[in-house]
Amino acid sequence: MLIVDGAALNGGDGLVLLPQISINVLTENGSTTRYFLGTNTQHLGPGARFPFSSRLVAPREGIKSVSVTFHTS
Repeated sequence: MLIVDGAALNGGDGLVLLPQISINVLTENGSTTRYFLGTNTQHLGPGARFPFSSRLVAPREGIKSVSVTFHTS
């Protein structure tokens, strides 16, 4: 089991649209699996925080790295 916990923070002065969150799992053999978390077009006010958590099945090949990215398109 792979557990990914994190939070998106708005450190700016205005209201921002929270983009879609992508969890990217790179295996030891070089393949990548992407898991997308919808944010329901939620807006974050100045200083607001959006916590997220995901439980994923760990790949049999082993995990080389995990990254979280935000997609604005």
